Amino acid sequence: MLILPRDLVAQSIEPKSDGSPSINLLHQSKDLIVLSKSLRSPIYERTGYLATHAASFVLQGEQQIETYEGDFFRVGAGQAMILPRDLYQISDLVPKNESFKSLLIYFNSPDQLLNISGSHEGAKGRLARSATPASVPFSFGLKSETTKMLQTITNDSSTTQVPDLVRALFTLQSKVEKTFTQKLAGIRAGKRRELKPFMQDQADKALRVEDFAYLTGRSLSTFRRDFKAAFGQAPRQWLRAKRLEHAYNIIAQGDQRVSDLAQSAGYENVSYFIREFRKQYGQSPKQLMMAKGAAY
Repeated sequence: MLILPRDLVAQSIEPKSDGSPSINLLHQSKDLIVLSKSLRSPIYERTGYLATHAASFVLQGEQQIETYEGDFFRVGAGQAMILPRDLYQISDLVPKNESFKSLLIYFNSPDQLLNISGSHEGAKGRLARSATPASVPFSFGLKSETTKMLQTITNDSSTTQVPDLVRALFTLQSKVEKTFTQKLAGIRAGKRRELKPFMQDQADKALRVEDFAYLTGRSLSTFRRDFKAAFGQAPRQWLRAKRLEHAYNIIAQGDQRVSDLAQSAGYENVSYFIREFRKQYGQSPKQLMMAKGAAY
């Protein structure tokens, strides 16, 4: 599973012969990351976790996005979509004899995307009060002025100007679409979800307890309290047991590289996974694989 934007930032910006994405990092700060992406071969149904909110502007090709609940969206060239922080399945489709191109903006708060006039704090308060909850992504078409602004951001070589250009872009969009600001402001909170089925379905994902709290629409303290009531133990203990059990069951079905095994069980650090596995089962994953092979 991709953790976005982190995994895209970590990718090489050099074009690759296998058609995988070419990523150009235009700006990176604590609260704002801007990337341009292009690829020559389609990539289908990647599961990704948006660790921040995101705006995806499609310049060429088509993007298909499915939410955790199964809502499906198509975003074609000349369109954009606001994606609240959440789990998604994403496909990037490439037109014949062309390439897929997009501009991606990752942000923590909608306030930072708009040039708020008047009293800054007062304007932020009015924005929050007028927010319309956006429980699913929403799309919008790009006007000619917006498209020109996107091209300026994509081609700008001075990354120090990118935040100002991004704010100008979203302020412009808010002027041409009356409900845009209210919908953008409505993506602040996570979606309330039933705890037990969600956790059982997503336990093997490489997510933190804080991420699960957000994804179930709870504060961290409320999540821990509700989790203890539902499962009888703390989230971290339960996740550890479920992930190691998942890895053990995979080994029982056939050999697999330890690095792939760790990833499929939701561990990003292979050495830590091996230590945890040995602590739980008294032997390393490799030792268990060898013992299993000897038994047959």
